[in-house]
Amino acid sequence: QQSAMTDILTNLPNSPYLRQAFEQEKVRCQQAGQPMALLEADLDDFKTINDRYGHHIGDRYLSEISRVLKSHLRERDTLVRLSGDEFAALLPMTGFAQAALLAERLQQAVELFTLRLEEGKVARSGLSVGIALHPMDGEGFEDLLVRADHNMYQNKAARKNARLERAPNIVPFPIKSPGKSG
Repeated sequence: QQSAMTDILTNLPNSPYLRQAFEQEKVRCQQAGQPMALLEADLDDFKTINDRYGHHIGDRYLSEISRVLKSHLRERDTLVRLSGDEFAALLPMTGFAQAALLAERLQQAVELFTLRLEEGKVARSGLSVGIALHPMDGEGFEDLLVRADHNMYQNKAARKNARLERAPNIVPFPIKSPGKSG
């Protein structure tokens, strides 16, 4: 059963595990009167790594990035590999400001990470992140995942525009949660 809940490549839990963890943490957060954040993250231009260096390097990169991401989370947080180059983190007892600070730290960590290859070549990427809060952005797991996914693609677009303008690749999150309308 554990292998059915674990991603073989990264040794992180997977999407079915995240769903179970959400239901358990939801109850704890409701009892404590605290919000819970869900982060969805996608590597920017990961396809380029696979295309340029091959899938074996892409797999190695994903494995290393999973360790980088996990190193920034608290013990009670849950990091999973959703699929391909997408990850999600469940952050119990976490409001928007704290989740946004973590998202920025994760983006910086990925920006700084370099997988060194032969002949001085390196594999690098960026990270786009979306945040959704329970219960503000939805009661159910699917509602939060859809909201986090939407916000992640907004962040990806903002990061792409910043790169085109040669601005720093870290796009700060707004101070307030965008809620259902944002």
